[in-house]
Amino acid sequence: MKKITNLWSVLLIGIVVSFSSCLSELEKYYQTPDWLKGNAWEVLEAKGNFKLFLAAVERTDFKDLVQGKGVITVMAPTDEAFQAYLNAHNYATVADIPDSVITKLVGYHLVFYSFNKEQFVDYKPNGIESTNLKPGMYYKYRTKSRDAISTEFDQAYNKNRKVMHQDRFLPVFSFNLFNSYQLDAASNYEFFYPNSNWSDNEGFNVSNASVLDYAIVTDNGYVYVIDQVLEPLETIYKTIQNNPDYSMFQSAYSRFVQFTYDATISAEYGKGDSLYIMTHGAELPPIAREWPVSDYTQLATLSYGAYNIFAPDNVSMQAFYDKYWRPYYQNKGIDSVKFEPLMALLQNHYYAGTILFPDQISAGTLKTSFGNNIQFDRSSVKNQTICVNGSLYGLN
Repeated sequence: MKKITNLWSVLLIGIVVSFSSCLSELEKYYQTPDWLKGNAWEVLEAKGNFKLFLAAVERTDFKDLVQGKGVITVMAPTDEAFQAYLNAHNYATVADIPDSVITKLVGYHLVFYSFNKEQFVDYKPNGIESTNLKPGMYYKYRTKSRDAISTEFDQAYNKNRKVMHQDRFLPVFSFNLFNSYQLDAASNYEFFYPNSNWSDNEGFNVSNASVLDYAIVTDNGYVYVIDQVLEPLETIYKTIQNNPDYSMFQSAYSRFVQFTYDATISAEYGKGDSLYIMTHGAELPPIAREWPVSDYTQLATLSYGAYNIFAPDNVSMQAFYDKYWRPYYQNKGIDSVKFEPLMALLQNHYYAGTILFPDQISAGTLKTSFGNNIQFDRSSVKNQTICVNGSLYGLN
């Protein structure tokens, strides 16, 4: 009997050891792999220097996305950067940022899809074989930031129109872009961003921000640590509208506003209302539109296409009117000038294609649609702004 008991003891020990061994193997099988880092929220939370940015995300509908409910690239400003933003805008805390502002702001830090560093420095939206542009020239990336539907007055029909706004694109200026254009990166970048520094001749700056840490891997995309909060860019038209020094140029451009009904966006976003796209006719760039085309699948055009407006300030516009037009319009002002001469003036103050930097203009090889050289030196520029759909050079 004692032998049988000992035998059962040995068997029982063997079963326990075997079961423990199997359990250990199962635990190893189901344990979290080392290469999984957690979602973007968890990664930033673990790093501990992004509390203000996460507090901002928490106030929006983007929290689930950052927490893994979709693939996303996150541009994450540090607490120091976010505090500087709060101070600059006179917000005591994140809670003081208005709802409409914080949604637009946080969305501008969230780029559609997952981009590693190599894809940012040499983006090929149509694949390697189908692009004709040099590295870095595709410089814009779609974000989750979008303005609400606005109401604009249609002078031609004397009625209000509901205008649809499209997602903002974020400019990423890589060293490849400046190398491809044979431009000095620091001076051309800092011309537009005088409060920022060009920081990496092997990487990129994201609009107004330098990158402190590249492509941190998360379960739902990549995180980039940046040293400034990304200020959401506006269209060229809205940027001019917001600056009273260019009200005469803006008034002239507004004479050509047109509203085009869009059945697709009306069905998708209108909730029973008719929605319109705001343009400026066939002969002027549609600088009130966020996108150069409506089709979001045309990534090459969306990532490359841009307009450049060379806007004379009010003093310059008034001087031009006084010299050439006053005798013919009985001193009634620029709003009385006929469409044909006004159109000719405006057409001589833009360049369409892609974004231009000051050294490209200084070279004097670019021409307007009339064939006139586009050339001025930097001292003539009193206000320069990168916009969501191109650039604005405010001239004196």
